[in-house]
Amino acid sequence: MRGMILLSVIIVNYNTRDDLHACLMALHNCRPMPEVIVVDNASSDGSAAMVEAEFPRVTLVTPGRNLMFCGGNNLGMAVAHGKYALLLNPDTQPPSGALAAMVAFMESHPDYAGCTMQMRYPDGGIQRTCSRTPTYGYLLLTQTALKLLFPKRAKQAEDEHYYADWT
Repeated sequence: MRGMILLSVIIVNYNTRDDLHACLMALHNCRPMPEVIVVDNASSDGSAAMVEAEFPRVTLVTPGRNLMFCGGNNLGMAVAHGKYALLLNPDTQPPSGALAAMVAFMESHPDYAGCTMQMRYPDGGIQRTCSRTPTYGYLLLTQTALKLLFPKRAKQAEDEHYYADWT
């Protein structure tokens, strides 16, 4: 373990001030509060100033240029102190208890290298952010009229834990 912090949340931001504010407000209400790191990729919308003024507990990293998504995440990971790291987009607002549940899951599965959370659209619909690699049979079942004949098979269980091939 890299320290007493269990979870570091890394957010790469580029000109998404309002989304970032909502995201940080949601994280501020999480208990226990994770270490939060914002990498601001040279935004021109006042994002960095907003973080400094309103979220003093957030670690703000300003590389002075746009490192893009991967470079920003790598920089955020380099300064993180948590046992676990969550790469979170600024347009995300984790619901109460979600991060604690994710950490508890990882703590109870020490053989796992990572996990992701179920993501939902603002209307409550499930956003598919991970899956197994699709086979021809799966594509035939889910992308054709066959899904009407086999609706239960066409829709993966929403609360099922499974090994994903991509996230």
